[in-house]
Amino acid sequence: MLFTKLSALAALQLLSLPTANAQTNNNASAPGSTTTTTVPSYTCNPGYPVSPAEQSIIFTNFLRKFYLEKDVYRVGREHILLDAINHNPNVNGDRDASLAWVAPLIAEWNVTITNTGLADNVGWSHVKVEGPGMGRYTVAVDIWRFEGSCIAEHWDALQVAPPANRTNPLELI
Repeated sequence: MLFTKLSALAALQLLSLPTANAQTNNNASAPGSTTTTTVPSYTCNPGYPVSPAEQSIIFTNFLRKFYLEKDVYRVGREHILLDAINHNPNVNGDRDASLAWVAPLIAEWNVTITNTGLADNVGWSHVKVEGPGMGRYTVAVDIWRFEGSCIAEHWDALQVAPPANRTNPLELI
């Protein structure tokens, strides 16, 4: 998998787009017309296969709702399987246990998405997290495995930023 800054910038631009919501548009401009257009909501539908393009939209919407809108419970209901596996050592249980653990934390965090990628049913994000208990800041890499339109598994790795007077002047982000 090769991800460039250009693909990260494109993903960040997508994050600013409106959500793809389920909408039904009746053609009101044509009198007597019964034509209806439905736009898919791109939410978790177990067993429903999706194209890579659809999965990309799903992942982008997930990241926006989770990190930027911080609507953790909604994003869980819409995108994560109930029996999803979470490898975070602080959580023991299913989707609801994971959401209950992260919701109060993420509400206090300022999250900056720096890189994202999606290939072969695996999405990842590289984010800077600032807030209580995060030191100067903490860098997180989250990895999500998809089954079609649903997130089925999650891993994460965290690194607290070293002090400002460290030997290596490069920042983690």
